[in-house]
Amino acid sequence: MSGSQVVKKILDDKITIYTRNNSHFYQYYFTHQNQVYRGSTKSKNLDESERISIRKYDNLVGKGIKPKSGKNIRDCIEYFFIDKSDIKEITRNSYKRQSRFILEYFDEIDKNFDPNTINHGTLVDYEKWRLNYYKAQPKKMSYKYKRGNHTVKLHKNFKISPSSVSNEIVLLQNILRYCNNTDFITIAKIPYKKRPPVVVREETLNKTEYLKLKKYFLDKKKYYHWSIISFIVNSSCRFPSEVNSLQYKNINLEKERITLTRKGRFGSQKKWTIPLVGTCKDIIMQLKSREGFSSEPDDFVFVKNSKGEQIKSISWTFKKAVRECGIKKKLCPYHLRHTYATKMISTRPDLSWAHISASMGHANTRYLQSVYGHLRPGDLVKFFQRSEKTREKIKKEREEKRILQKQVKTLVKKQSITNVEDNSLVPGVSFDI
Repeated sequence: MSGSQVVKKILDDKITIYTRNNSHFYQYYFTHQNQVYRGSTKSKNLDESERISIRKYDNLVGKGIKPKSGKNIRDCIEYFFIDKSDIKEITRNSYKRQSRFILEYFDEIDKNFDPNTINHGTLVDYEKWRLNYYKAQPKKMSYKYKRGNHTVKLHKNFKISPSSVSNEIVLLQNILRYCNNTDFITIAKIPYKKRPPVVVREETLNKTEYLKLKKYFLDKKKYYHWSIISFIVNSSCRFPSEVNSLQYKNINLEKERITLTRKGRFGSQKKWTIPLVGTCKDIIMQLKSREGFSSEPDDFVFVKNSKGEQIKSISWTFKKAVRECGIKKKLCPYHLRHTYATKMISTRPDLSWAHISASMGHANTRYLQSVYGHLRPGDLVKFFQRSEKTREKIKKEREEKRILQKQVKTLVKKQSITNVEDNSLVPGVSFDI
């Protein structure tokens, strides 16, 4: 239990209560028949954690680890959503979309599938089924949506990414773990499946492509769309969550900075600063100087008309512009933020990883280095060439300084000898006998 600290041992030292650096709750730990059992008590109170740990021990050890009957996957999911009421609405909606596929899979196998029998093989089978979901059911590739007063039916070749499937598997694991910790079910061991490696989004806009898009939007007179795109590229703000929520009270033109607040885990709020320089400042000044638009502290900065209306998505417009500009890359608005990170890393070696991470709202540099930190071979060579030129310059300056010091020493030595031969040059010194 590295990174952990033992708080208390109870039940004749059979159960260990401890804390972990990355958890706010007390943890329990015990062994039975060479099997390790550990988990979170989901409580910050030590007395309550002791009761939960003892109950857990009695259920798993005292009763011989007997699974509870009459529970299926649907019951577990419903219990998870009903009992865990502290989930945010956006997270809850995401979980519900993911759980729909989990229910569909287990309904195909057996509607009364016992959740206590889920193991690693079950997760592997689910992953295979999910990755081939649309191939096995091509009719589900068609979907309908409303555009104005009309209903449009589209047929799209959906591709399921391994990361999406991995998120669904993690949700299933969390549901089982939560139901197990609250004694809704009793499973001997929560199955584990390794996540797929993170796919780095290497596609970015280079300078030529950026200027093509700029000309396209300006020729189409979509100035407001371009102000959003240009602002994201030069500030790394996310759209629409951060761009549309930006208010004039968050902007300090004198100190040239933008201060935003983002909600973190357990209700915490984190503030970070975005430098308001160059293109970013020009965009803000242009938006503020529009006639008929209010710029009070509580007014939003990015509004498309004087009524305060905002654009909720630029994805369709941006992708269309990419196609019509002849850019052969699969880009979406998120790649604008990636372009910012790559541009800062590639062209601003004077800025440290910490500065770039702070401007993007990251808590540390780890995410930036793992996802955005790739460098093109040309940039790597350019950095070494720049470093080599700097080294030669420093070497030359040191040599010139050494020669100058040598000349000064020689001059001082000659001057000293001259002063000794001619005592008149040395005040206060007389050689008279």
